[in-house]
Amino acid sequence: MNTLRLIALCTTSVICVPSTVSYAAELPHLPYRDWGACPFECCTYKGWETTRAVAIHEKPDSASKPVFTLAAGRSVQGITGVVITHQAGVTRILKPIEIGYDSKGKGPLLSLKTGERIYTLHYVGAGHDLFWYRGKVYTDQIALPDDAFGNISEAPLKIESRPRTEWWAKIRSDNGHIGWAEVRDNFDHIDACE
Repeated sequence: MNTLRLIALCTTSVICVPSTVSYAAELPHLPYRDWGACPFECCTYKGWETTRAVAIHEKPDSASKPVFTLAAGRSVQGITGVVITHQAGVTRILKPIEIGYDSKGKGPLLSLKTGERIYTLHYVGAGHDLFWYRGKVYTDQIALPDDAFGNISEAPLKIESRPRTEWWAKIRSDNGHIGWAEVRDNFDHIDACE
């Protein structure tokens, strides 16, 4: 009887593994790091100015070692950044829709069916999000569907939750020191459209 129970458990485990792997491939591995991202329309890495005291860290992580602090009113150079997604947003497809552009603007590449889900990673600007679908990333208008100003009850998407993110910028101080700062309304002139 023990042998039969062992065979049953092994058979169940083998049967369960493919469905678990398939399901896991649909979800983004978190935290997801989008290196080089600047998360809004007209966002730019250039000459910035601190609006208050800013702790500068060794790595883009609040638990990493602080290496120096900048006072308010200091000039810095934004070099690059990373948007870190700690929790993906969930958007459910309500009606068949063609959606999703690659990094070169080619698309739409996906034909999604009612009931499918996409996982938003972060806002990129102009109502567009970076999102995950079955192991690949795409951009498209998720935050404000095309018909958002029409009849909302006919929208093809339903945003069930928004992502939880952090934006870190690698900066160089006016005296040449380099480190990472979390960007939270603590810098001016980060918008090229101002």
